Amino acid sequence: MIELAILNNKVIIIGPNHMAINNTLIQVVKNFPYLYPIVYKVGQSYNAPNYKVNTDGLTQEIKDYLENNGEELYLKNIPYLNTSYVNQSEHPIAIGMTSHSLYTKRASGLECDTLIVDEAGQMTIPLALMGMIKVKKIIFAGDYKQLPPIVSSDKIRNEMKQSVFQALISNTNCTMLDVSFRMCEPICNFVSELFYDGELKPMKHGCGDRIINTNPLYSFYAPIIIQHIGDCGEQYSDKEAEFIAEITGDYLNQGLPATEIAILSPFRAQAANIRRHIGKNEYITEENRNLLSIDTIDKMQGQEREVIIFSLAAGNIEYMTEMADFLYNPNKLNVAFSRAKSKLIIVGNIDNLKYIDTEKFPHIKKMLNSQYVKLI
Repeated sequence: MIELAILNNKVIIIGPNHMAINNTLIQVVKNFPYLYPIVYKVGQSYNAPNYKVNTDGLTQEIKDYLENNGEELYLKNIPYLNTSYVNQSEHPIAIGMTSHSLYTKRASGLECDTLIVDEAGQMTIPLALMGMIKVKKIIFAGDYKQLPPIVSSDKIRNEMKQSVFQALISNTNCTMLDVSFRMCEPICNFVSELFYDGELKPMKHGCGDRIINTNPLYSFYAPIIIQHIGDCGEQYSDKEAEFIAEITGDYLNQGLPATEIAILSPFRAQAANIRRHIGKNEYITEENRNLLSIDTIDKMQGQEREVIIFSLAAGNIEYMTEMADFLYNPNKLNVAFSRAKSKLIIVGNIDNLKYIDTEKFPHIKKMLNSQYVKLI
């Protein structure tokens, strides 16, 4: 964080929701633990970032205090900010909050050097404008090739439905952060090939190595698996759900924590269906069932897991064609695929997927023909 560590600036971080803000603050402290003392989240306790700080990068004085008092260190959350103290202080500080907090007693009157708008590709223009208080610098960080804001009202003008990032981006004012720190090399190259014209590069070289297994479904040396399931349903598939429950149990039995697995689908019905099948799996404990993330793609923006299992669900060719704009939207698939750190398993009726219009959805053809994919 150059703004904090080098420029000694006071920084406000806002985002479209608490999850996005929390994820940003967690990454700051995770990568720069010595900045922990000056990083705060403002908001109610139930929206607090639940992150235990790695003490390795802290001063010996703080380590000794924690050891002597038997305390654990969590990222700090405060309900109300002493804005007068912060405004008068000459010390750097990073404060995460929603735009609304700047107009309530939580943080009204706050001044800062730099405003960072994170997940700006999901933030509407009015919400971003709320955060644009008097500052010296504003940094918008986002990706217009991932999910846009959700605006349901038909009374809003189309130009106001786009994200602030999409509205402002041009060839002259944008710098692409072209290195992925999340995905292993093959997954990053796969996502780059499908959605970024090959411009995205991996920081991590090679594959993950936490699961060693000769079966490609479980080996991290086969990072991307496309599993054909010959079902012809529409919004849910029992065959896919049963298969996913089985391999999820296998991953858990091989020692992968449930917190490192996410199961995604375009449909809420299929997410619920998968939860039911996992609930019936005798090898998956109730504790692990509660720790697994099983949801729609939209809920995973900004998150990551070691293993992502993606259920396409729809196998009826007529329905697939009719719903193609929703099912195979490149922004949605980009989010789903790029959540994976070491393993991506795509499950669906691949035989019928081959009939989707590849001119309209060229990324589907690239996906099926990619050198990084193993079809099963």
